[in-house]
Amino acid sequence: MRVLPCMAVIACVFALSGCSDSSAPAPPAASASGAIPASLFAATAPSDIQPLLKTKEKAQAGDRVVFEARVGGRVKPFIENRAVFFVTDSSVPSCDELHGDACKTPWDYCCEPREDLLRAMATVQVVDGDGQPLKASIAEGHGLTPLRTVVVTGTVDHVDEVGNFVVNAESIHLKEG
Repeated sequence: MRVLPCMAVIACVFALSGCSDSSAPAPPAASASGAIPASLFAATAPSDIQPLLKTKEKAQAGDRVVFEARVGGRVKPFIENRAVFFVTDSSVPSCDELHGDACKTPWDYCCEPREDLLRAMATVQVVDGDGQPLKASIAEGHGLTPLRTVVVTGTVDHVDEVGNFVVNAESIHLKEG
């Protein structure tokens, strides 16, 4: 039976989210309600930013990374009731950047060959002290929207030969424009 690539990524997020290096910095503290902590969102970007594709070339589980990407890669880039979302390298053109394309969901990058898109994607999650994704939507009230450019600082939780790349975010900077 064929497993859809997006289901594989989601399964990795939930099944492997507890596999991070115990020496990694603690995630931002969530409120008692499990809400996304305001401290997660950084007002300024760090200086050592790399494109997501370059980061994925060398990073391994446990590595600290800082990369730039855009929210998207799926029709629904945010996982409902979880602090998990998908990003795509900023060099990949979204459908609205292509002339004559009237796609209603340009952030799904449906105009890109699937294998190229998967190579350029990552899963970003905000985890609790046990390494599990927070049970709160990160899309609500934080300024994260599809195609928004973000700079993520975090620790690589999981990398595999299929191209899954999961990062536990320690901070997210929302770029203007």
